[in-house]
This record gives sequence, structure tokens and C-alpha cells, in this order.
Amino acid sequence: MNQVSDLPLRDHRILVTRPRNQTQDLCELIRAAGGEAIIFPAIEIAPKQVTAGEMQSLKRLSQGDILIFVSRNAVRFIDIVVDKPATRFKGLTVLAVGPGTSAALKERGILNVISPKHGAGSEALLVLDLLQEQTVRGKKIVILRGAGGRELLRDTLQRRGAEVAAVALYQRRSPSVDAARVKKIWHESPPDVIVITSGEGLKNIIDMTPPEERKLLFNTQLVVVSDRVRDLAISSGFKLDPQVADKAGDKELMQAIIGLLRGNTR
Repeated sequence: MNQVSDLPLRDHRILVTRPRNQTQDLCELIRAAGGEAIIFPAIEIAPKQVTAGEMQSLKRLSQGDILIFVSRNAVRFIDIVVDKPATRFKGLTVLAVGPGTSAALKERGILNVISPKHGAGSEALLVLDLLQEQTVRGKKIVILRGAGGRELLRDTLQRRGAEVAAVALYQRRSPSVDAARVKKIWHESPPDVIVITSGEGLKNIIDMTPPEERKLLFNTQLVVVSDRVRDLAISSGFKLDPQVADKAGDKELMQAIIGLLRGNTR
């Protein structure tokens, strides 16, 4: 039987805002640590029709070119555009934005995946040696992402001399709001920590919270996945300095949650 010291999240409630299909592993870790996981998706993910131009960009990739997956959802919807991706992408340089995306690719049989050793996100990818100007100049690069994604990665690689195309495989939507559930969360079981894994998710949870409840929201501690999301939270009105996880993986998010609740902030 676990001792109290083995349950670092005992008596703590953690609100998880990831898309519903991405919550299971993190919620299991929270519960195993004695916490209560509140599933409250701030984003819904749906497939998107790929244009003929986007399909042509993928077909033009040849051995030695670069393919970048910016999220686990990009891996999830890869079958929209490619049959047997593990075979099709053999010989390409495949990059993943972080550990979760890398793990999802390996589950699909795409094994030679490169991801940042430190941090996650576009900024971390752009530090990699193989994406520097002397390496990517003249290369064809396809970025697999969601509709309306950030342009930092594409714009920077284009400035470095690469031929870059972005293929949107999915779209993000704000979920419909259950007003009664929102009220119950804030007045009967308010979370101690909210996990935010994207800037869009942060915006959506603010919009999903009625104005009269936002004081409670803005005074709740956050765990986020990047300095960018941290800065966005502060500028949006959150009063407590968010804890930034080392990476967007479930284990790193857990470490950040536990560190925050123990006062080990950074």
C-alpha cells in the first residue's frame, strides 16, 4: 500500500485541457500519484480535407528530403494523405516536435525519428544542426500540421534557403460549453492546477469560462509547455507565474505539476 509520501498529488485536483483523445496517459499518471484528474478539453480536433497542392508537395519529396511532424495529431491523421507511411517515408529525414510526437511516430513503425534533446516546439526544432542554413539550403521540407498553425517554422526555414510547404491534416475547434459543468468545476471542485498545452487551448479556456468565473480562473496555477504559452498566459491576465514543463510529454508535465505544488518553481 502506498504511503502518503508516495502520492505527491494526494488531495489535489488537476484540470487537463488537452484534446480528449490525448488525455488518457496523463490522467492515469495523475491518478496513480493520488490526484484527481478533471478532463476538460479546450480543443477539439477534426480531420481536414487536403488540397491538391498540398498532396503534390508530399509527392515531390525524395530520398534525403525532410518531413516534420509538429504534433501527435499530425501523426494521427497521416493516413489521410499517405498509405503505409512507414514504407513511404523510408529514406526521408523525419523530425518530431517533441517526445510525444516522436513516440506516436514510432508506434506507426516510423522509427528513425529525430527530435530536440532539450525543449519542444518550433523554437527547439530550429536549433537542431540539421536545420541550419548550411544543411537545409536547397532541401525540400514538408511540415505536417493543423490548419492555422504558427508560421515561425516555415518562415525561418525558407529564410535559410529551403523549399518549404505546409500540409494541414486537421483543424482545431473550440468545444461546445456545458455551462452547468463549468459552474460546478469552479464552485464545487476548483482545480489546484490547470495543464495548458497550446496557446489556442489557453485562449479557448478563457473564452469557455463565463466572465463572472474568470477571477477564479486567473488565480489558478498553470503548467504550460513553453515560455511562449507562459508569456501569453501572463499577458491574458493570469496572476500566478506558470510553471513551464521541460517538454510536452506526459512525464515532463507530471514533473512540472509536482514541482509546482511542492514550490519548486522556475
